Amino acid sequence: MSIPSSVTSIGNYAFQYSTGLSSVTIPKYVTSIGSSAFYFCTNLSTVTIPNSVTSIGASAFYYCPKLSSVTIPNSVTKIGQYTFYNCTELNFVTIPNSVTSIGISAFYNCQNLTSLTIPKSVTSIGKNAKTTIRVRAFHNCTGLTSVTSEITNVFETGANAFNGCENATLYVPKGTKSQYQSKADWNRFTNVVEKSGIIGDINNDNVANISDVVTLVNYILSSESSSSVDVSAYDVDGNGTINISDVVVLVNIILTNN
Repeated sequence: MSIPSSVTSIGNYAFQYSTGLSSVTIPKYVTSIGSSAFYFCTNLSTVTIPNSVTSIGASAFYYCPKLSSVTIPNSVTKIGQYTFYNCTELNFVTIPNSVTSIGISAFYNCQNLTSLTIPKSVTSIGKNAKTTIRVRAFHNCTGLTSVTSEITNVFETGANAFNGCENATLYVPKGTKSQYQSKADWNRFTNVVEKSGIIGDINNDNVANISDVVTLVNYILSSESSSSVDVSAYDVDGNGTINISDVVVLVNIILTNN
């Protein structure tokens, strides 16, 4: 379904219980998606959100079990509570650097979510902090194999934010491992790995070189997206997909540095 280009906001409950809705393209002038806008759209599988959207309301995509991937544009600053609650088929989410707040149970029970990157724009994490990851934000995301946090000033998250995600590998900035291991709810992760922070250093050996190219090419050819790897490390160009363009960018990085 295409919404008319004259629309500037998607109101609360706009498409609630529209069980026949399978795909939605939101026009480029829409600035907000209201609370429960697509609540219980049980057949919604794809949604395109434009760069004009700045906020996604509470329960906006609550129980959309066929929704498999969502790209949140760089204009969005807030993901409301219960936004993707029980989106059980959701396996890919890009959270941009513009996001400063992730609400209570925002990704609760997204059991097929395999990889997550928390951007460096999240500078403090706590129940009452201005910028927050709230209570049960990623509770019961049992399919997560990797979580990448770019946060260097580590604070506690809301209660049970990562409950059920203990088996995922948590990738953190170099020199911050002990901070993460001492803070709730980060300390649920049993495997914490420090990253070098060098763009293109896929092998995490403090340099981007030809061995990283080989690893990247092998990853693309083998489609290891379901294995326990830091998927974000392979997305060298940062566009949310992993393909030959990442190889080109990585090669250019190596050539420039040498």
